[in-house]
Amino acid sequence: MLSAKVVIIGKALSAAEIGGAGTAFAVWLVLAISVGARIRFAATALLFSAYIVAERLEPFQFSTYRRAFGWMPFYSFLYGSTEVNIMSFLEKAFLYGALIWLLDKSGLRTGVSIILVAIMLFAASWAETYLPDRSAEITDALMALLIGVIIAVVKPPTESSRKGMA
Repeated sequence: MLSAKVVIIGKALSAAEIGGAGTAFAVWLVLAISVGARIRFAATALLFSAYIVAERLEPFQFSTYRRAFGWMPFYSFLYGSTEVNIMSFLEKAFLYGALIWLLDKSGLRTGVSIILVAIMLFAASWAETYLPDRSAEITDALMALLIGVIIAVVKPPTESSRKGMA
């Protein structure tokens, strides 16, 4: 995402983003030396999912009353700025796809990874009904399911599934 921000007109990198990327890279190197790949992927997936939930529930100023939940998929994409909607869609596609991939690499089955991400996003969307100026709807959970199906279809077969075919 950092490299994409460099090329997108009107976007700039902050010192915190550069410092965060450097810190993440240093932690990744330390983990690469000290722990196995599955633990690295699981830790990264846990932190990544916490980031996604925190970003969705920001600014954490919940109201006492709940707004309606949107059951029509992609409703908020149909209104507003096309540029903002496309950038939001692409960012979400990356985030949700990367989280499914990380969970898959940490040892979970692809189907379980897809369901966990979809449930997490649905719960976060439901919590957004208590946040002002947020569109709480089913879209993100459905996006995760669609992205997960694409990953499952495109994913090359594993060694164990190839032995079962032979």
